[in-house]
Amino acid sequence: MRRAWPYLILLGIAFTVLYKYSEKQAAQHIDWSTDYSGRSKIPFGCYITRTIAPKITRNEVTTVSQTIYRQMRNNQNASFGMDDSAMIAMGMTESLFRNVDNTAYVFINSEFKPSALDVVALCHFVEQGNVAFISAHKFGMLSDTLGVKDHDFTYDNIDMDSALTLEGVVAGDYYTPQANLVHPKFRLDSFAIYDKAQRGRSFYDFDTTKTLVLGVDGHMRPNYIKVQFGNGYFLLHKLPEAFTNYYLSEERSGKYAVNALRYLPPMALWFDEFYKDGYVIHNDSRRYMLSEPALKLAYFIAIIFGGLVLLFGGKRMQRLVPVIKPLNNATLDFVEQIGALYYRQNNHHLIIQKKITYFLESVRCRFYVQTNVIDNTFVERISNLSGVPKSEVDKLFRAINYLKENARASETDLKNLERAIWEFNQKSKR
Repeated sequence: MRRAWPYLILLGIAFTVLYKYSEKQAAQHIDWSTDYSGRSKIPFGCYITRTIAPKITRNEVTTVSQTIYRQMRNNQNASFGMDDSAMIAMGMTESLFRNVDNTAYVFINSEFKPSALDVVALCHFVEQGNVAFISAHKFGMLSDTLGVKDHDFTYDNIDMDSALTLEGVVAGDYYTPQANLVHPKFRLDSFAIYDKAQRGRSFYDFDTTKTLVLGVDGHMRPNYIKVQFGNGYFLLHKLPEAFTNYYLSEERSGKYAVNALRYLPPMALWFDEFYKDGYVIHNDSRRYMLSEPALKLAYFIAIIFGGLVLLFGGKRMQRLVPVIKPLNNATLDFVEQIGALYYRQNNHHLIIQKKITYFLESVRCRFYVQTNVIDNTFVERISNLSGVPKSEVDKLFRAINYLKENARASETDLKNLERAIWEFNQKSKR
C-alpha cells in the first residue's frame, strides 16, 4: 500500500490541473448556437421563458417532447379500418383527436415546420377554444392554412427608395430588428432592440376581420398578431430571439418578452420541446450528464480513476483476515442444563420453591409491596394494583401458600402453578 501513495498523489495533482483547465476553458467559451429549448441555459436557449411562464399564466407547465399529432391523437377511439389521412379527409377529426380544454400550446423556434397531420391536429386543438402561441421566423404550411403572408426584410427586400447605398441600409436599421407592442398597457417607451437577431420579418397580408395586430417592428410593420380560429385563436410572433435567455436578461427586451407573453390567458401550458433546431431523439440515459460540462468531466474522471484502481489494485494488498466465531452464551447453556437436571431428578418441590421465590420478587418490584405476610388485605391490594379479579388472585396465592409447605409436590402441581402465574402476568396491567 505504501508503494501506491506516490501514484495517488500524482493522480490527484493531475486531476486538479485538469479540472482547473476545464473550468478556464468553460469560462472562455460561450455557445452562441440557437436551440430555443426550455432546458437550455445558453444565450439563445429558452430556460428563462420556461421558468417564468407559470408565473405569468398562474398555471402549471407541461413539457411536450413529441409531435402535435401524437400529443393530440386519441388512442381510445376505433379507426373504423381507415388510416388517419382518410379520416381527416372525411372530416372525422372529432374521432381522431382527443378533446382538450383550457390549454395553451407554446412553440418557440427559428422555424415552425409541422407536417400536414400536425397542422390538422393543431387546428383541431385551437378550434376547441384553446390557444396556440407560435414565435418563429417562418410558419411552414400553417401560414397557408391561416391565410397569413409574411415579408423577409433582408438585403434583397430593401425598398430602393429608402436605401440606395450600403450606408443607407445600415442607417435605416434594416439589419437591427426592433419590436414593440401596440396596446398602451403593454407598449414600451422605446423599441426593444435585438442586435444579434437573424433578420427582420413581419406580416403583410392577412384577413383583417379575424386578425388583430398586437405588436410591430421598428418600421411599424406587424410582427405579432392574433388570429381567431373557431372558438380559440393563434398568437403568431415573428421574433423568437425575443424569448431567449440573452434578451430576457436585459431590461427593455426582457420587459417586452414578458408583456408579449401576457397575451396568453390563464390556462394550463404545454411547452413544446420537439420542434426545435437540431432536435434529436436520444435513447442514451447519460444524455443529461454528458450535456453538462461539469458532470461530463466528473463522469470521465470517475472512469479513469476506476480504471487506475483496477490496474494498481488488481493484486491483493494484505493477507486474508481470519474469521473469528463469536463466543457462545454460556449463561443460557447453564440455565438449560440446570433445568434439565432438576427435571430428570423429578425434584418438583425444589423447582416450585424457586418459581415461587422468583414470582414474589417480581411482585415486590412491580407493585412495591411486601410479601412477608400473605393475607386477605394483601390479596385485595394486589387485585387493585394489577387489575386482576380478587378471586383469581386469592386462588393463586392460596396455591403458593399450600405448595410452600408441601414437600411432595407432583409434576401436575408444578404445571398448574406455572399456568396460574402465566395467566396472572397476562391479565396484570403492570
